[in-house]
Amino acid sequence: MDDLAVSDDSSDSDSAPSSQNSSSSSSSSSSGASSSSSASGAPSPPSSSVSPAVGSASGTAPPASPHVVRPMDASGEPLPWNRTNDPLGIGFAAELLYRPPERGPGSPNVSYCVLCWDGGDLVLCDYCERAFHRDCYVGEVEDDAEGQWRCLLCSEPPRLAGPDRPRPERLLASADLLMARRLLLELYAAYYPCLYFRSRSNLELLPEWRKLKDPICLDDIKERLSHGKYTSLMDLLKALKRLMDMIRSLKKGSVGRKYLKELEEVFDSFVRDHMHEFWLQLDESSSR
Repeated sequence: MDDLAVSDDSSDSDSAPSSQNSSSSSSSSSSGASSSSSASGAPSPPSSSVSPAVGSASGTAPPASPHVVRPMDASGEPLPWNRTNDPLGIGFAAELLYRPPERGPGSPNVSYCVLCWDGGDLVLCDYCERAFHRDCYVGEVEDDAEGQWRCLLCSEPPRLAGPDRPRPERLLASADLLMARRLLLELYAAYYPCLYFRSRSNLELLPEWRKLKDPICLDDIKERLSHGKYTSLMDLLKALKRLMDMIRSLKKGSVGRKYLKELEEVFDSFVRDHMHEFWLQLDESSSR
């Protein structure tokens, strides 16, 4: 695994647009899976925003307050938005929103975490050049025997036994665990669609918050997965389906409903393509 070191004048780096609640710092390169570096070129916050600490020993801390990348006007100020109906200010036309570059061989380094779009101490995949905060990433960040690290987003999804095949009791099989982590990463990487639904604090900003029955967010599911609370992959899929089903409580035409529908499309597409037998069983159980 490489540590991320991007200089401000690098023509081969990509940084997210200006945003509220972000940080910027410079770094020097080091090696080893246990270390990380502070990335430069991260979005520059307006003077009124709160910047997170960077360069901490843990190398894991994304911002505590919601980090939001919003469209800016010519003066560098966020475009106005309806703060009552859209507290996070992300309900803009797609052409106004930032779109990160595609990842792959020859892609530019990025100076921000591809999951939360903020800078700070980042780790860099040696194969696709994606960068992550350790706390944002789902799973371990460890070098292989050759000192290289491949993130799950550019790894081939594992082959799974069917949902009805016997599995170890009270424990996710290794392939199931890898697939669960990969699916969560795919959902977190859908930045705008997942933003209201990634954390409890963001979820509580929705105008329909008090109408949600048994609300759940991605961070809740990630925490349960990290503590071994799911005994089967189907249990995790049902938790995610419960999140997607909150769309029934969201007002038609609302920003939250629009983005949850887009997040559900990411979820359905991945499960259908890579976990087809699970998808059929999940769809059958949902229709009962």
